[in-house]
Amino acid sequence: MQELSPKKYIETKARKLPIYKCIINRDWASARIASIIVTRRHINGNVTAGLYLVDLLCLGIKDTSYSFNVDESEFFKGTPFKNFTMEIDYNLAHNIIYAGHDFALDFDIPPHPDFAITRFILEEDNDNDNIPLLDIPVGDEKGNPHLMIAPGTSLKYKYAYDKLLKNAGEGNFRYTIGMENYEEEHDYNDDDDEYEMEFANPEDLAKTKRIEEFEDGDINESTVRFIVYEDFLDEEKIKARSLLEQTSLRLEAALRILRGIWGEMPAEFGALLSKEFSLFDSSLDVPSWVNGQIEAGVAAAAATMDKFILAQKHLLDKDELERQVHDLHLNMANLYMDNPIVITYLYSKSVAMKMDKLEQLVKPTIKKMAMQYPIAKLYLALCTYFQGNPDPSIAYVLKAQNLLAAFPLVKTFSKWEYHTFWLTKILVNIEENNLAAAISQYTMVCEANMHNWLLPEVQFKLMLNSFKLIDQLRANEVEAK
Repeated sequence: MQELSPKKYIETKARKLPIYKCIINRDWASARIASIIVTRRHINGNVTAGLYLVDLLCLGIKDTSYSFNVDESEFFKGTPFKNFTMEIDYNLAHNIIYAGHDFALDFDIPPHPDFAITRFILEEDNDNDNIPLLDIPVGDEKGNPHLMIAPGTSLKYKYAYDKLLKNAGEGNFRYTIGMENYEEEHDYNDDDDEYEMEFANPEDLAKTKRIEEFEDGDINESTVRFIVYEDFLDEEKIKARSLLEQTSLRLEAALRILRGIWGEMPAEFGALLSKEFSLFDSSLDVPSWVNGQIEAGVAAAAATMDKFILAQKHLLDKDELERQVHDLHLNMANLYMDNPIVITYLYSKSVAMKMDKLEQLVKPTIKKMAMQYPIAKLYLALCTYFQGNPDPSIAYVLKAQNLLAAFPLVKTFSKWEYHTFWLTKILVNIEENNLAAAISQYTMVCEANMHNWLLPEVQFKLMLNSFKLIDQLRANEVEAK
């Protein structure tokens, strides 16, 4: 007898398996975005799981996938259930999924295509006797659709905007740019120039600017996405900016080209991006171990640096300025050697700026601190991997798919730690020729908008490899023709 494929098994037999665990993000009610896992258990102890990303504000079943007959421990490996998710009964999971599903259908917005398969992991929706109907709030506070679109998905969700215009009507829905709510005055127009549809998301289109509208130094990984397409074709404008800004501009140009080739990011990274950034968004602003003494040291170090900058503002001798800067950093390292924030800052700067004496001074301390502070371990991983000589003690950090897998005993992480981990994984994925994963993580780095001395180096490496991939894809296309 021929064995059924996973898809066929789910469609015909999954509902005969008993419901097992149902997991959801703790903040689903306030975020109005529910990431739900529904599992059914096989006789052999394995599970078949349906994963549902439910947008209760507008899009309904925004994404969905399944895992078939997998080991339970492997499936849940590395997922921070205790801190960020909770187990719920199936009745609530079912009601949340179908509340989002039905609300979207009211405006003719269909569920993700794979819901045609994963719906069979759920019970029939018309079984009112066994699944009591619950009141799940949908839409905004007025019950109207609120379209919120993630980076890189403008083409994918343009249809939803059009459906809302047609079925909800102008003035009866809204969409969001960042954390600000905007009415629909920034609409799509099929007659607009083609470049307007090249943006990472439609919200960016509403905030587009020309390169010359940015002050010097204001173009970075987060702001570059708002620049109009045609300016990326103006080499004179690009070359007029600083080298750091040029890197951001050229990388953004490469990513827009890849978005045009791919249409959207490969689906396997959508869930990663959504889950990781959700954890980042709810993480601590500063590490939990930062106390008053550490904060005072950071403030004093910053004040010393500010004072130095003011004092040397008019120094024209470049060599003398470099010598004084170097001496200042060495003195700061000696003065704040027990401050993990100051030392990690100086360590990353020494690597990025090739300040060899400073690196030699602070690196032994970083190695010691790495045994106590995750951020020191992450900087050791980032810096040594960037230098092409990864420290043996950080091998497990490089292999980990997420922070919790790297530091399973740590209960909470800070935004700083997430950002440093993502930068490290970008380099690892570039090295492993997994550019789609690297770009997915870079998208999160852009949203985070945090400083790191090695960020420009990571951007440059990602830019070179992105253009290399573009050349390969175009060559393949020509060969196919």
